[in-house]
Amino acid sequence: MLGLSRWLLVLAVLTGLCAVVARFVQPSLLLRILPSTWLEVTGVLLLFCIATAILGIAEQVTAKQS
Repeated sequence: MLGLSRWLLVLAVLTGLCAVVARFVQPSLLLRILPSTWLEVTGVLLLFCIATAILGIAEQVTAKQS
């Protein structure tokens, strides 16, 4: 789970960078998707990253207790 959390964090950072580039540089390739959509995807990925990190930590704690 913690590995998945790291991958989701990397994807969130990449989509965040795409949002910044789409907002300020405005290349035609990234403007096919609205900059606000890039931000929404970044937020969703960050939420999933946090959730999987919490689940991964909970799995490790329960594995240590048993």
